[in-house]
Parts: sequence; structure tokens; C-alpha cells
Amino acid sequence: MKYLTTFFLFLSAFYLTAQSTTIEGTVRDAKGEPIIAANIGIVGSYDGTSSDVDGSYRFTTVVTDTAILAISAIGYESQELRILPGSATLRLDIELRETVSELTAVTITAGSFEASDEKRGTVLKPLDIVTTAGATADIYGALNTLPGTTVNGEAGQI
Repeated sequence: MKYLTTFFLFLSAFYLTAQSTTIEGTVRDAKGEPIIAANIGIVGSYDGTSSDVDGSYRFTTVVTDTAILAISAIGYESQELRILPGSATLRLDIELRETVSELTAVTITAGSFEASDEKRGTVLKPLDIVTTAGATADIYGALNTLPGTTVNGEAGQI
């Protein structure tokens, strides 16, 4: 009985590995230079990998039906290829085209405190203390950002 169980386990492991497909190849740009860290994967599954320093990739999948292989890299146009995995190795050498990306303007704003003749006092809320730039979530640091305050010596006292 022990030998029969071992035989069936061996046979099932062999059957499962026979169903897998190895997908390998390289990812390069139009000049033939390797693209490092390109993402290659089958859409709708967890099977995939990233390209190495020389642009090569290799992964194994158990998908047997027609699938879509997605290839993407920063600075390049993404591609999708329809593939039909079999029980052998599938080699795909892929060429990606560069894309021009333009960054739009970024606006960063921070809260501010107002102290003037009309408004002689201000109230610091806990959120103001935590989000005040340079205060490092410290009440003394937040108080030092108020208009008219100065640091005396190295003790940090007002």
C-alpha cells in the first residue's frame, strides 16, 4: 500500500508539471538595449516576473487556454500579446517603444497661522501640531512656527 501511494504521488506530480508552460525571452528597446525591471505577466493571474539586468525574463505558468501577456516598463508604451501556452517552452523577445511623458505642475500647500492686530490670538489644534511643517509633531516646534516667536539659545525655549 505504501508503494502504491508513493507511485500515485509521483505520477500526479509528473502530470502537474507536464501541464505547465515556461515563458522566457528578452525585453529590449528600439535600439536593442535591454530594459531593466520591465513587468511581464499574464492578465488575470498571478503568474509573471520582472526582467533582469540583461533584459531577460523567465517564469512558469499553469494557464493552458489562450491568455494575454502584458508587458510594461516606466518610460515605455505597454504592450499586450495574445499567447497560447502549451506544454513546452514559449520564447518571446519583446521590443518596447519609448513614450514621452510630461509632468504637470505640482502645487504643495501647507497650513499657516495668522496673528495680526485684528486677530490677536490663535488656537493650535492637535491636527495643526502634527501637520505643521518643521514641527515634527512637537508642540514646542509648532509654537516656534508662530509669528513673533524666537528661539533663545539652544534650550528651545520661547
